[in-house]
Amino acid sequence: IGAVAEQAAQQRFQQQAAIASNNLLDHQLKSENIVRNVGDKLATGELTPEQAPAEYQRQAADNVLPRVDHLEPAAAEAYTRGAQRVAAEGGLKVEDFADLARKQRYSDQFGQAVDSSRKLAGQPGTDPKQVQQIVDQLQTWRQVGLAAKVPPAAIDKAIQDATDGMWFDNAVQRSIESHDNMAGLQNLQHDLTDKGGLYDGKLDSNKRAAVMMQVEHRMDAIHMRLEHEADKRDADGARAINEITLQTSSGVPAPASQWTQWAQRTQGTSSASAFTDAMKGEAQVQDLLRQPIDKQMAYLRTEQARQDTQGATIKEQTDLYRLGNSVKRNITTMQQDPLVFLQQRTGKETPPLDMTQLADPNGAVALKAQFDQRALDLTTMQAKYGPVIKTRPLLPEDVSTLGAIVEAGSPKDVAGLFKTLRSLSPNDHFYSGMIAQLAPDHPVLALAGERAIQDPLVSQYIIQGEAKLNPSKAAKQADGKPAVSLFEPTDAVFQQAFTNAVGAAFIYRPAAAETAYQAVKAYYVGKSSASGNMLEKPSQPDSKLIDEAITAVVGQVVNYNGKGEVTVPWGMDKSTFEQRVDNAVALAATRYKAVADLSPAQRSQLALQGTEQEGVYVIPYGSDWLGVSDGHGGKVPIVLDLNDPASIHPPAPMPPNMIDPRTGHSATYGR
Repeated sequence: IGAVAEQAAQQRFQQQAAIASNNLLDHQLKSENIVRNVGDKLATGELTPEQAPAEYQRQAADNVLPRVDHLEPAAAEAYTRGAQRVAAEGGLKVEDFADLARKQRYSDQFGQAVDSSRKLAGQPGTDPKQVQQIVDQLQTWRQVGLAAKVPPAAIDKAIQDATDGMWFDNAVQRSIESHDNMAGLQNLQHDLTDKGGLYDGKLDSNKRAAVMMQVEHRMDAIHMRLEHEADKRDADGARAINEITLQTSSGVPAPASQWTQWAQRTQGTSSASAFTDAMKGEAQVQDLLRQPIDKQMAYLRTEQARQDTQGATIKEQTDLYRLGNSVKRNITTMQQDPLVFLQQRTGKETPPLDMTQLADPNGAVALKAQFDQRALDLTTMQAKYGPVIKTRPLLPEDVSTLGAIVEAGSPKDVAGLFKTLRSLSPNDHFYSGMIAQLAPDHPVLALAGERAIQDPLVSQYIIQGEAKLNPSKAAKQADGKPAVSLFEPTDAVFQQAFTNAVGAAFIYRPAAAETAYQAVKAYYVGKSSASGNMLEKPSQPDSKLIDEAITAVVGQVVNYNGKGEVTVPWGMDKSTFEQRVDNAVALAATRYKAVADLSPAQRSQLALQGTEQEGVYVIPYGSDWLGVSDGHGGKVPIVLDLNDPASIHPPAPMPPNMIDPRTGHSATYGR
C-alpha cells in the first residue's frame, strides 16, 4: 500500500510538473507577444525608445504565471525562476529593440540632416565659408549619436563621409558654374591641386581627381572652342603670334579679350600650335612673375645653368631669353611704376591726377583724397612684395604733367607747387617719392623739391637759379637768349671747389654727382640774384657763397674713419652722424652674423659707401661689400639705414646664440 501510495504521489508530482512546464511555455509565449507588440509600436513610431521599457512592464504585469500546487521544492523553485527569467529576457529584448530604434531614429534624422546639408552646400553660389558653417553644424550630431549608443567610430565615419560629400558637391557645383569661365576653372584647379588650396585636406585624391577630370575637360573644351573660332588667315595668324611674343616679353598680362582675339586669328592656321605654345609660355611667365623676386631670379639662374650643362634647343633658349626679359621688365615696373604694376596684376585702375586743380581749394581736397588712396595701395603692396615696391605714387602720365608744369612755371610757381604737394601728401616719404619720379627729367628741380622738406629757402634759391641758368622758352627773349644777364663763375672754379668739398663721396654715383653740381651752381646764382648781385660783366667769384652752396645742396661731407668721404644726411652734424652710424652698426650686429663677428678694432676701421638713398650706406669690405647670402649663390649687401628710427639709440646687446649660424641672420628679426 505504501508503494502504491508513493507511486501515486510521484505521478501527481509529474502531472503538476507537466502543468508547470506548460504554464511556463504559455507564459513565455505571452511575454514574446508582449515584446513583439512593443517592438511593433517602436517600429511604427507609436512608442519612443524611452517609452518602450515602461510599456513592456505595464503589459508584462498582466502576464501572471498561474499557481501550481503539489510541486516538489526544486520544481517549485525552478517554476518561479523560470517566470523571472522570462520577464528578464523580455525586458532585455525590449531594451535591444529600444537601442535599435534609437540608432534607427538617429540614422534617419542624421540622414535627413546630411541630405539637407548637402543640398544647401551644393546650391549655386554657396561660398566656402557657408559650406564650412554647414560642416561645423554636422559636428553637433556626434553627441546625439553617442546618446543613441552608436559606436564613436561609426559616428565619426558618417560625419566624415557627409563632410567629404558636401565638399565634393561644392567642387562639382563650382565646376558647373565655371563651365565656360576659364578664370573660375583655373581657380578651382588651384583649389583642387595646390597645397594649401581650398580642398587640401578636405577631399581625398579620388574625389579630387574626379572633379579635376571635369575641370580639365572644360578647360580643354574652351581651348578647342577658341581654336575652332580662330581666324584662318595664315599671315594674320603669324602677326598675332608676333604680338603675343612681344606681349609676353613685356611681362604685362594681356586682357582676356586680347587673348580671345589672338585665338580667333590663329586657330585653324599654321600658327595654331604656336598659339598653344604661346599660351603655355604665357602661363609659365605669369606663374613665375607671381612669385617673389628672389624666386624669379633663382629660377632663371637654375634654368640657365641647366641649359649650359645639359644643352637646350633654340626654342628653349628663346623662351628663357623671353622669360628673362619679362622678369626684368616686371621688376623694373614694380620699382619705377608700382601703380602700373598693380593695375597690370589686379585690374585695379588708378585714375590720373588732374594737376590743374592744384590752384583750386576744392580740387586740392580731391587730390588729397587720391593721394591718400595711392598711399594705401602702395603700403599694401609693400607689405606683400617687400622693399622692391618703392614709394612711387605717380603714374607715368602724372609725371609728364607735373614735369610740364614745373618746366613752364616761374620760380614762385614751382616753389608754391612743391609746398602744395607736400601739404597734400600723407607724409614726407610719399612726397619724396613723387619728387624722385620727377628727378629723371628734372634732376635739379627735383633736388630742390626734396630740400623743400628740410629748408624751404635752400629750395627757393635752387629753383630761382635753375630758372636763370636753364630758362624755359617762355622766359627767353625772341632771340633765344636769357632775358637778364647774370655773372656766373666759370665751370673750372665751380668744379675745383666742388671736388675739394665732396672728395670721393660720389665716386660710384656719377649721375648724383652731376645733379648736385648743377644744383650748387643754381643755388649760387639764385642767392646772388636774391641779394642783388646781378652783374653785366665778369667779377671775382664769391668763394664763401660757393662753399655755402655746396653745404646747402650736398650737406656735410665726412671722411669716415679716414677711409673715404661720404655725404651726411642733410642737416646732420658730424658727431651726430658718427653716433648714428655706431648705433646702426650695433643694430646690424643684432641682425647679421657677418657684423656680429667683427671685432671692436675692425668696427673702428669700417668704411662707408653712399647709395642712391640719402642716409643709407653699404660697408666696403675687401674687394666687395659686407653682406649675407641671398640663398641662391649670390650676396646681398648689408645696409646701414640712418633713417631707421632704431638707429637713433644704441640697441641692447643680443646673446650670440640668437644668431642663426646657417643663415647668418638674427632669429629674433628673421631677416
